[in-house]
Amino acid sequence: MTDCTDQATVDIPRLVVDIVARVGASTPPAHYLTAVMDELVAMPNAEREPDTLVVRSSEYEIRVGRLGFLQLIMENLATLRSYSLTVAPEVVGCIPLHEENRDGILVLRYAACRGERLRRAHTTSEPFNEAARQRFRHEMQVLADHGKIHPYARGLMHWLVSSETGTLLLAEWVVVRDAEADERRELLEIVDELLARRSQPSGLQRPGGPPPQPVGNRIEEVFGTRRVLLPVVHPVGQREALASVRVAVEAGCKGVFLIDQGMTADQVLALVMVVRREHPALWVGLNLLGRSPAEVLRLGLDACAGRLDGIWSDNAGIDGDGAAPAGAAVAFRDARRERAWTGLYFGGVAFKYQRPVAPERLAAVAATAVGYMDVVCTSGPGTGKAAEVGKVAAMRNGMGAAPALALASGIDEGNVRDYLPYVDAYLVGTGIEHEFGVLDPARVARLQAVLSGAQAGLGR
Repeated sequence: MTDCTDQATVDIPRLVVDIVARVGASTPPAHYLTAVMDELVAMPNAEREPDTLVVRSSEYEIRVGRLGFLQLIMENLATLRSYSLTVAPEVVGCIPLHEENRDGILVLRYAACRGERLRRAHTTSEPFNEAARQRFRHEMQVLADHGKIHPYARGLMHWLVSSETGTLLLAEWVVVRDAEADERRELLEIVDELLARRSQPSGLQRPGGPPPQPVGNRIEEVFGTRRVLLPVVHPVGQREALASVRVAVEAGCKGVFLIDQGMTADQVLALVMVVRREHPALWVGLNLLGRSPAEVLRLGLDACAGRLDGIWSDNAGIDGDGAAPAGAAVAFRDARRERAWTGLYFGGVAFKYQRPVAPERLAAVAATAVGYMDVVCTSGPGTGKAAEVGKVAAMRNGMGAAPALALASGIDEGNVRDYLPYVDAYLVGTGIEHEFGVLDPARVARLQAVLSGAQAGLGR
């Protein structure tokens, strides 16, 4: 661990080093992670972010996770060092934990905010000050000028604001990536909109008024659009799969799902890396049938260099009988915390070939599911079979307007408009295939055009 040279009153890096040494000397490996987290939270001014292995203390972020994932964060930040971005943290150091596991602690520091508390912007109500707005916008432009974006800048959930100077920052730099000019321009427009909504008022702010709401949901945050088409590629072979991915990219799709129908799970995991190399700006999700969501997360992160954009599971473990979620739902939530994963989880609820959910229970089941996944994902009764619009509407009513809802069967250009009032993400395979495993360019383009036209009607 390399200590900071310009430290606040409390030497947080030294405390972290001492915690690792102390816990390592006195704690069995099976309880090591819990003991380390307890000690980190007990540090001065420390706050643990809900449902994560991230602790903040003043300008420091202390993140516990797999060493491969932490290394990816450090590599991303290293590529940005020459840009002199205050919106991004600097790496203080990384310490491996117990020699019997692959975990570590990464200490980051937002040097522009020495001694200040950092809060998630969507939990605050104060307007952003002009200097902070201008600097944040300038640094997003610098990032774009270098051909990169931080996709989570599309929503306030991952913006940070400092307690004294009001400096605006960003978290989750593991997701920074290259992007085409159109996507860079689109993201800057969204940033402009967010900054305008939280601009300094001119005497019109109502004291004590309600705090502004986060913009959109995780779909809008990640993809920059309210509705997204995610073609499902059945990889009958690598050549066919890559051709289908190119069809999706050429049609303007922002992401794809790869599923292990046609290839083994190991082959699909290797294919993820190939697709990522050929299309670095493309979001790539994964569905490994027959494996639990927690297992897919573990396999995917280990096989894909610590980066997994999304997971789709047909069965998220949300029962329709009113019982509290257990099994797969809780296991994935715990695995996500353990691996500090920030990708998108599409969890199957009232899904084909699973235990049926009674119509009168759909709203309640969907409402329960929201707490366990980023995107509630439902389907029709079988592959290629359309869902009843009433079913989808009932689930949307139960979830409310904000959370994201996906539909994953029976969608085509002829019926997609029926679902537009309710659905955010459209996972489509059969409806846009020429034959199994081969996407039809014309069908993909027409369906994408329908969703893009609907999006234009929403003003973005």
